[in-house]
Amino acid sequence: MRNKRTGFYNWIGTILLLVGISAVATGIGLVFKPNGSTLGMSDELLAESPFQSFLIPGILLFIIIGLASFFGVILSNPFLIFQTDRLVQNFL
Repeated sequence: MRNKRTGFYNWIGTILLLVGISAVATGIGLVFKPNGSTLGMSDELLAESPFQSFLIPGILLFIIIGLASFFGVILSNPFLIFQTDRLVQNFL
């Protein structure tokens, strides 16, 4: 019988992976074309915001949401934690 906690962590890891993939892809799109044309966004969306282009929101989306989600995927999977630990030890 599978552990209920392991199943929960698998679901959390899957959701974080999907969020991370979409955030990284969207962040890269906003960084390379800060006017938002790649994603079909207009500059009118920024009229009431402190940003002149989508560059800063794209960088924040990529780093804070995207990379943090991938870090959460690693932490939610015990096998990946073990592999990452071994990888770090090999470099030290």
